This record gives sequence, structure tokens and C-alpha cells, in this order.
Amino acid sequence: MSYFAKTAHAQAILCNDKFTSMAREMKEESTLGPHFKIVPSDKFCMTPIIDPSSFTFHSGRILDQNKPAFVVFTSGSTGPPKGAAFRRYNVYLATMGVIRKNGISPGFKTVQLLPTHHATGLMVNTMPTILGGGCVEFNQGDFNPASVWHRFRKGDITSFSAVPTMFILLLKYWENVLSKLGPEERESYQTAISSIREFHCATSALPRDISRRWAEMTRGVPILERYGGTEFGSVYATFPNTTVPRVRTTRPKGTAWSNPVSC
Repeated sequence: MSYFAKTAHAQAILCNDKFTSMAREMKEESTLGPHFKIVPSDKFCMTPIIDPSSFTFHSGRILDQNKPAFVVFTSGSTGPPKGAAFRRYNVYLATMGVIRKNGISPGFKTVQLLPTHHATGLMVNTMPTILGGGCVEFNQGDFNPASVWHRFRKGDITSFSAVPTMFILLLKYWENVLSKLGPEERESYQTAISSIREFHCATSALPRDISRRWAEMTRGVPILERYGGTEFGSVYATFPNTTVPRVRTTRPKGTAWSNPVSC
């Protein structure tokens, strides 16, 4: 936490009562300076922070879109851990790309389990959903397959984005626990998971066997993969509810043979 704060030249940290003592310890042991603020989040929950009547609107110049907006971090899958500064324009571009690709609009709801100081948690799960008019439901605490399945069962989720390890643990919980329940209770879980419109996965390659077993469990709803980088977002991404035809793999008469390619 101290590393993130120093690298981003943070001015404050927002935390709930559970982590206030940890934040104070970080402030005392680091070189963040006397002006670093610890802002308790609990008192702001479900209460107005700013009086709407105090808002001031103007038609002046917008902020320089070439300057950095914020820093996101990478755990170092392609090198040492590092922070990447996003330009303001790139934030807008990446966010709008996700909104268009996933069809985010009012009524769209996602459950957010990933850290928002990393690219997927912030630039895929959180910002596009909010700016597209949807709802982000944050889940606090360590990842627990049982509690996530319980949330799935309640329904009303449009999209779920996670890393391969989470999908593997959720699948194991289904196979080891939920699939052994009585028919009616088991069906309630499977119906709920099958009603989620799209599942997204990134950060590392999803094992093919996990992808196949997940699609069988959800009755045909696949995990959509994307590939990219912290510094520049998704370069390759799969559109939801889209069937892409395969390139013809038979050799037309009189032509040279080439390797078959799957789109």
C-alpha cells in the first residue's frame, strides 16, 4: 500500500474503519508528508457528500487531454511490478470502447471483485459500467466461492469479470458442492448462473478445459477472453453474444495449401 501511495504521489487514502489503523501505520512509516490525509469512507455511505446547490458550472476550456489522469498498477506478468500513467484521453477512449463492446446501458449490473488500482478492476469493471449508466456492486473481503455463488443465485447480474483462478475456484465449488445438492436446489443455482449475459476473463490465459466445462455448466454461456496490457488496454477482445464464422479450412482445387485459421 505504501508503494502504491508513493508511486502515485497520493494526497489521501479512502478507507473504512477496519483499515484505519493500517492507514495510520503506513502514514507514520512512509515519507508521504504531513499533508497526507486519511479519509474515513463509512460516514459517506448513502449520505450526500456535496450540497448540489453549491455546484458551479462554467464553459471554460476542458483539461488538457494529453496529461495524465491517474496511475494504475500491474503485478508484473511481463516484467517487474510497475505503475502506468493513463492520459485523460486514453481513459475516455478505453472506457467508451468497453461500453460499446459490452452494450452497457441503464440496467446493466456487474459484481466487482477485483482491485481498482489495477487495469481490469478500474478500466473494465468499474468506470465503463458507471459512465454507461449501469451499476457496480462492490464485494469486500477475500474471494470466497460460496459467497459469490450465493450472490449469483439472487439474480439480476448482467456481467461478471474475473481472473482465471477465480473461475477455476467457482467451477470446483460447483462440481464438488452444488452439483451434489437436490434437483430443485441445484437447478436454482444453474438457472441463475445461466441467466448472466456475459462472463469476462483476462490477466492470464484461461485453460481450455476450464472454458469448456464452464460453458457446459452455464448451458452455453462462454467465458469471453481479452488480451492487452495495463498501459494500453485491450487489443484483442471477444464480443458478447457473437458467433464468428471460421475461416474455410479445405483447400480449393488448384491452390496452394495454407494453415487453417480460426477467427
